Amino acid sequence: MTTTPRKQRPSKPEETPVPRHKLAIALLLSLVSSLLPTAACAQQNPHSATGISAQEVETLQARYDTLDKRVKEIEKRLSGLQLAEEQSQTAALAKRVAALESNALESKQKDNQVQAPFTVVDDKGVPIMQVTAGSVRGLYVLDAAGTTVKGVAIEGGDKPGIRVMNSSRQGWFGEMHDGTLGAYIAGDSGENDIKTLMSEDKGFEVRKNNQRIANLGITEKGNVALRLYSNASGPKNPLAAVGVSNSDNEGGVEIRDAGGKLLAKVGSDANRNGNVSVFRDSDRPIASLRAENDGGGLVAVWNDQGNAIASLSKGANGGVLELTSLGGEPMVQGGVTGAQIGVVRAGPASTPGGIMGMGVPGSFIMGKREGGGSGE
Repeated sequence: MTTTPRKQRPSKPEETPVPRHKLAIALLLSLVSSLLPTAACAQQNPHSATGISAQEVETLQARYDTLDKRVKEIEKRLSGLQLAEEQSQTAALAKRVAALESNALESKQKDNQVQAPFTVVDDKGVPIMQVTAGSVRGLYVLDAAGTTVKGVAIEGGDKPGIRVMNSSRQGWFGEMHDGTLGAYIAGDSGENDIKTLMSEDKGFEVRKNNQRIANLGITEKGNVALRLYSNASGPKNPLAAVGVSNSDNEGGVEIRDAGGKLLAKVGSDANRNGNVSVFRDSDRPIASLRAENDGGGLVAVWNDQGNAIASLSKGANGGVLELTSLGGEPMVQGGVTGAQIGVVRAGPASTPGGIMGMGVPGSFIMGKREGGGSGE
């Protein structure tokens, strides 16, 4: 036996309940309105069957006016309450919308976060970029083969920086092993095979076998210098240096041996006169060539005590050649007299007549002009 299912009655839509205060006002207005026609009729016909006198009609009218005034006051108050309620609902709605927007933004931000490590590949599955985590944090842009043989890396961690690599070289800009900032070009092994280096404390360096062979930078006393090294001398003892002298802030050139011993120097003295000096076992020159304050020049050979034992200089009448003892006392002097005659005098200068005097026979040699005599 087949049972026919009963048809369900469609549910009535829920009706929104009317507030009680509005029902009370509506009932009151309905009651008063129903009395007014009767009162108006009695006012026109005092002998009507209703039995309502004109005075009672006036009383009812006065009550109606009072009620109407009260009703309007109540409506006004209710209107204010309704406005406040609507404003409260609007504020609550705005707060809810703001909360929804905040939740949506937070959700969107979470959706945009990707946890490392991960790899980005192209449509063929070849890696384009890698992001690493852990102790070695960084972003690597890979080559066409998907490897780091040629690529760019932005590295984080203890030594952040940017690295550019090809098949045999790499460049770096970032933090160095000593904590300073720098840039270098190196071989495959990075800092263990630096070719050129620029850093905040070392200036600009050229290296061979990762050892400094040239450096342009600031010296310990704040002067600029170019220093040249060799693998034999090591990175601490330059064989040649060009820069500003630490003593008088004048330019100079120094040549040293592998042990740091000074061999030759080109520079200037305290009077801003240029000089060239050569050295052997100490910082005292053994020979020098320099400009003099009188406008002439001086070539000198020096002993270990710092005395010029031989010199060639400018005199009043021409050139002057002078030989001294080890103690610095003049012994032989050759020059030109006022009459432009050559003369060689032998000393010592402390004997009577001296080198600058006429001397005794045999103590000097003086030239003479043809057809004339000698003269001073």
